Amino acid sequence: MSWLATLLAELEAGRPVQLRGSGPSMAGRIPDGAFIHLAPVEQLGRPLAIDDIVLARVPSGRYYVHLIRAIEGEMFLIGNMLGELDGWVERDEIRGVVVRIGHDPDFAGLTLHDS
Repeated sequence: MSWLATLLAELEAGRPVQLRGSGPSMAGRIPDGAFIHLAPVEQLGRPLAIDDIVLARVPSGRYYVHLIRAIEGEMFLIGNMLGELDGWVERDEIRGVVVRIGHDPDFAGLTLHDS
């Protein structure tokens, strides 16, 4: 099973994951190489909001940890810190929400790496 399939399965099962992010698209919010703690959206305890950082399957079919830039009903516009937009997604395409950034040596969940 790929790291992405494992990540999605863990979130769908209601378990948080810790993942090392990569790339410059979220510079200013998530440093390249930082640990990202994702939880199932249902565990957020509030509705999703603009500027939440989420794991979403965007219209291209790829998964990104990017920002919610706009909300219209149950549709969410996903984009990054570079001003690029990934497109509008339905709520069920948002698979997780970032609840913490930074390494947690006491993290009780699964730690994944994309390489």
